[in-house]
Amino acid sequence: YAFNGEVVAVSPLNALKAEDFFVWRNILTRKQVEEKRIRAITNGVDLLFWFIPEIVRLMNWQEADLADRTPEAILDPGDEKIWELLEWLKRIEKLPPGFKKGSPPQLNDQTLLKILAKYKVKAIEMVRRTVRRQLIRNIEIMERRQQGGELLDRERPRLHAYRVKWARWNGIPDPENWVKSWEEKPADEQEKYKEQLTKGKLDHLLDPKMFLAVWARRVENYKRLLYTVFGEYLPEVEAEVLRIVGSQKRVLHYKELDTIIDRFRDEGAFNRFIDLVVQNNIQFIFAGTDSNHEGRSHAALLNRIIERLSEHNPEIQDRVLFLEHYDETKSQYLVRAADLWVNTPKRPLEASGTSGMKVTKKNEASSPRGDGWIASGVKDKYNGRV
Repeated sequence: YAFNGEVVAVSPLNALKAEDFFVWRNILTRKQVEEKRIRAITNGVDLLFWFIPEIVRLMNWQEADLADRTPEAILDPGDEKIWELLEWLKRIEKLPPGFKKGSPPQLNDQTLLKILAKYKVKAIEMVRRTVRRQLIRNIEIMERRQQGGELLDRERPRLHAYRVKWARWNGIPDPENWVKSWEEKPADEQEKYKEQLTKGKLDHLLDPKMFLAVWARRVENYKRLLYTVFGEYLPEVEAEVLRIVGSQKRVLHYKELDTIIDRFRDEGAFNRFIDLVVQNNIQFIFAGTDSNHEGRSHAALLNRIIERLSEHNPEIQDRVLFLEHYDETKSQYLVRAADLWVNTPKRPLEASGTSGMKVTKKNEASSPRGDGWIASGVKDKYNGRV
């Protein structure tokens, strides 16, 4: 401002909130802000990387000249909502001559469903490979410690649980008793059973034919990893986690995790989530990278919730998981596979939030009031849900 420069925000809502922030912190006066408004240039994503290739080719999105691109090719002219959306986007006058009400779509429902099914299978296969590697790594570490006499008594149930889960996902009948039948045998006699585990491909973890919801981004407090699980109880949960680990800067340990879970389970906090998974057959993949102890505590709490809820509803462990080592490659798989891309930021802390922009053919689920770019880029029930 002093040198006639400008301040740029990363979404229209971010610009409005930034103006209030600068006035509140006495950085600028209200008069200065009104005389020279903060500009909004919304963040974007590399759509060629995220889009489904078949969709890219249909829209000619690889073309550098905008005039050569055909985004309307994926729309159904017979859908009345499409025309309302195009009116809202001010694109009616830019439509190609052949795109008229009642004309057949270039991409029909059957073809689209076939394309989406293919990419859901690809994503679930990626998840199974990733989880399998995680199981191999975790079990090998614990078995080495066991052989060296270093495995603690309180860690033995964890090793047993890994094996039972692996056997279940491989489709071995009565996995609990199957694992118990060989765990206490001499090490050389256990090898054939372990080999049976490692040969499996986790075909019973997730189902490509079931609805898939995905939450995937950095695990920061304001992005609310646990909102889908706790709903309206989440503020109390966050306060409790902060009370326990806030000053100590450490991750919650098992006893603390169970104390939180027991308290909120007794209050009925998980009932709606259990109903979504068990009764409505909705699968959830949570994925993210955590940058601090609070984020790691939220991820640990989610993993422990899945374990505890699975005690009474075993199918939950087959349909809900937290995917470790989240990166762009895994994200590309998940973006292309999700039936619902879940976005739950705490308003107004999401400045832009580009994750939903990557989703080209799905619904965007947000908090009751859109935040970041969603506030100005999503029309409820037309190109997403707010």
